[in-house]
Amino acid sequence: MADSNDTCFACKKNSKLTDEHIIPQAIGGKLKIKIYCEACNSEFGSSIDNEISNRFGFLATILDVKRDRGSLQPFDVQELTNKINLEFDGQKLIRKTPIVMIQADKERKLLKFADVIARSKKELMNIIKSIKKKYNIAEEFEVSDNKHPGPTDVKHELIFDNKLIRRAVTKMAYSFMCYKIPPEITLSDSFANVRQYFIVGDCSDLACANFTHTQFMTDYTRPLHKIQIALNRLDNSVVGYVMLFGIFRYTVLLSDNYISRFEWPCLDYTFDPVRQEEVMGNPNFRHRPIKVTDVLHPKHSKDFVIDEVTKGFKILNKYKSQIEFMKVEPE
Repeated sequence: MADSNDTCFACKKNSKLTDEHIIPQAIGGKLKIKIYCEACNSEFGSSIDNEISNRFGFLATILDVKRDRGSLQPFDVQELTNKINLEFDGQKLIRKTPIVMIQADKERKLLKFADVIARSKKELMNIIKSIKKKYNIAEEFEVSDNKHPGPTDVKHELIFDNKLIRRAVTKMAYSFMCYKIPPEITLSDSFANVRQYFIVGDCSDLACANFTHTQFMTDYTRPLHKIQIALNRLDNSVVGYVMLFGIFRYTVLLSDNYISRFEWPCLDYTFDPVRQEEVMGNPNFRHRPIKVTDVLHPKHSKDFVIDEVTKGFKILNKYKSQIEFMKVEPE
């Protein structure tokens, strides 16, 4: 297992190391290790880790996943009928901004009509106060409650595969390998390419969304996070498998030139972010090795991917039964 020392496992400079959440804490990750310097950690946090929070944080909010720090963030949705932008905080829908419609004369001195839809009584009173001051109005406005009881049909943009996400899941797999494997291996030149990839991203992709060779990762029952590292001595490759919320699955080429005289034991970590507990599996399980081409270029149709993602969202209904999750519509 890697330990705190003065060598950053990313930039390899001598520096004080800081805590790294192997799976970002914004989506419920708990496993921590000191492997990256403060500069690298800060850069990762504002770029690739932030992308994970932006793309998958809505699931943490819906499932009320506990975080080490900070609070669950509302996420944007759009009401289907009137195209109104809303926020969902895990419990209720609220407008992102109030609606203020005003008709005035050309000199903007005489108010003819004002219609305000506010998100709270306090906000409404402040808007009315501002309108009265601007148009020099003394009389009171007519105010009424107009609550929409629901249900409300909304949509949320779902993106689970792009350059930043691939770099982020690569860092997760590499970080977990650093947690399990001695530093003299992980800091070796065999893993130089993967470090360059998730640090800078100015080279060919070393990760991709992969639903074909990763079905062993999910039990189609729980929204688990999972990382597994596999060594294939026949082609000198080290492959990382990453799953988020039991839905989104990725493969990572950590190395294609690592030579080992010994087999590795199963390197696996499975965590339930809802229950905040590690799930113990079979320590003797070993997934059959896959070729490098299958790691980076899996053969799966769009319909197959949609079907797998849809199965994943059905898992979430068991944890949040009052919400009917979206149908997955491809673009």
